[in-house]
Amino acid sequence: MFKKTTPAARSVAIITNNVGCERHVQYYSHLEKYLAANHWTIAENFAVDKILICACGFHDFMMKKVLKLLHQLSEIGFAEENIIIVGCFPKTHEPYLKQKFHGECVELDQEHRLDEIFNAKIPFRSVSLPNVFVRPQSWQVPQDRTFYIKIEQGCVGNCTYCVIKKAKGQTRSVPFEEIKKQYECAIQSGYREISLMGEDTFSYGIDLGTNIIWLVDSLLNISPDISLRFGNWHSRWLPQFSEDMLRFCKMGVIKRLHIGLQHVNEWLLRRMGRPLDFPEFYGILRRFRTECPHLYLLADIIVGFPGETPEMFEELVSFFKKDTVFDMISHFGYSDVQGAPSSKLNGKVDSLQIGRRWDLLRKVLGKRSFYNAMEKSDTDRAIYLISLESDYVFCKGTYLKE
Repeated sequence: MFKKTTPAARSVAIITNNVGCERHVQYYSHLEKYLAANHWTIAENFAVDKILICACGFHDFMMKKVLKLLHQLSEIGFAEENIIIVGCFPKTHEPYLKQKFHGECVELDQEHRLDEIFNAKIPFRSVSLPNVFVRPQSWQVPQDRTFYIKIEQGCVGNCTYCVIKKAKGQTRSVPFEEIKKQYECAIQSGYREISLMGEDTFSYGIDLGTNIIWLVDSLLNISPDISLRFGNWHSRWLPQFSEDMLRFCKMGVIKRLHIGLQHVNEWLLRRMGRPLDFPEFYGILRRFRTECPHLYLLADIIVGFPGETPEMFEELVSFFKKDTVFDMISHFGYSDVQGAPSSKLNGKVDSLQIGRRWDLLRKVLGKRSFYNAMEKSDTDRAIYLISLESDYVFCKGTYLKE
């Protein structure tokens, strides 16, 4: 139970419900950097003037974390008017918040409102994005040696299970000169792994008349001695960019690819809003495996999507029994997300059945299952568990100070 104590002047607690998403981490680190620049004291308790909840709205279990926190704050008498909710949550869960929450909600791209709320002399938009994140010592995981560069926001897809586009909109690419400046900073600072971040990374440039391949070639012309990581590679972009991506893999620039597969049944993929010629798609990936044997390939899978019959699930299981392409599979049990089109689809699979299918797939995958393969000491798994098991995490000391 929380204790209510006297707040320190100009003090704020920044709280998040998700530490596993790199884009979300950059956002709450940006918020901390902004508030520190405006001489707010960042606290790790509730004896503060204001509470800033940086909330992810991707899954409904993330929503439950926020609601639980709001209830606990109400129980200790923390005034709602001093609570501000930011991130994608205010947009993805807008109907609920309008009915139940009476504090401030600040949507993405409306951060100028924070300048008024926090009486900021240095505007949010004038504070540069942090590129290097610091992990709390209490997590007992190694510090990150990756330099993160945001290259776009939003996406061009229409995945029926996702509500993030509702919050972040269509792809908006970061101008090349801004990316170049950050890339040069990374090189000069000695970083040799750079993560190019975005909701739909491979859509970069679609609004600028260019594309992700042009961007990578342009960055490598500055300095080729680098390892690049990307966000999830949506299956729609695989045929278009496969030749060039294969070239980068052979150069050793790319050592890992994260593929948004989701399923192997084409009817179900169309229902997810991710139409795909699966034989063509898988043929391309087999070529990657053959020509780049050391490339690490990770795939995402959804089990129990509405309409998934026992036969479709068996098709998925049979595929992975034979598959020799993927090194690791991150598989999720489907759950409705408030406001997502899939929440209104018929053919819902019972939650108990989803659990059984998830567990069966985990057993079939063996060491290739993300949930089997990694010891608790592994960094990715440790951070995943923190995000899954913690109702909230205080954000303090989250970025490397310049």
